[in-house]
Amino acid sequence: MFVGMNDAKDILQATLEIAQKVGWEKVSVRGISKEIGYSTIKIYSDFGSKEELLFKIQQRGFAILRTAYTKATEQFDLPEEMLESIALVHIRFALQHPMYYELMFDYKFNSCKSKSAKTKREVGNIIYEVIQQITQVNSRIAFLQFYAMLYGFIQITKDFPHKKDFDMEATTIQFVRNFINGIR
Repeated sequence: MFVGMNDAKDILQATLEIAQKVGWEKVSVRGISKEIGYSTIKIYSDFGSKEELLFKIQQRGFAILRTAYTKATEQFDLPEEMLESIALVHIRFALQHPMYYELMFDYKFNSCKSKSAKTKREVGNIIYEVIQQITQVNSRIAFLQFYAMLYGFIQITKDFPHKKDFDMEATTIQFVRNFINGIR
């Protein structure tokens, strides 16, 4: 049981931890209630549903990512360096917070019609605007290519069998540089 819980933020954190243990599909408001010692009525009155809990977790994750993207772009003057920095931030986030990442980006949890889709687009606009500064081709297509490559790279990185022999940061920078050369 989680002790010392006193607000919605704690409920969200506990829910995220439970999801990490059992998977989101097996999370229920009743199970959350039992695990954290709150009544289901309290959770329903604060959030309304399991879907609303998911949305709040997604919002929280996207806020973390937005802040990190913004810091990444503020450190550099050249858009190429900004894009490298954003990619590193994104991959670090995915590897350090795998449950957040899954709930934010996996198609099962984040359809284009979900409440979080608008937030996802707003955060993605940071990447899009950087790509616009680099490319002479269709920025929208370049953004989609970058995002697909980044998502795929993360999936491969999570399962990479020889992580000790793998320099994730150097590989990421090279992947971004190759991407940039391709869109110029």
